Amino acid sequence: MLHRTKMDQASFGLMFDAYCKGVILYGPYWEHVLSYWNGSLEDKENVLFMMYEEIIEEPHLQVKRLTEFLNYTFTEEEEASGSVEAVLALWVCTRAGPEWRRSSTCIVYVI
Repeated sequence: MLHRTKMDQASFGLMFDAYCKGVILYGPYWEHVLSYWNGSLEDKENVLFMMYEEIIEEPHLQVKRLTEFLNYTFTEEEEASGSVEAVLALWVCTRAGPEWRRSSTCIVYVI
């Protein structure tokens, strides 16, 4: 395992190998993501799990999910005046180019 004090000295190859083996600092990445997924299923009031693909496919719906999770609902007037679009304009995932979209994952954790 890579020790946290040696992370800045590790080569890309060593870091990539550690990532693939699941021995990166603080445990395997996918187990970390899975723990949040399970948390979102068990505690829907306190954990919201959003996936990049969902944000890209239905951005308006996802921004509404996020705001409702935070106990805020857009009024009809706010929706008509473009408030949802204003929030979407702030999300990097919805503004990125197609190359970035194909090669990246954007997972939003709200706790």
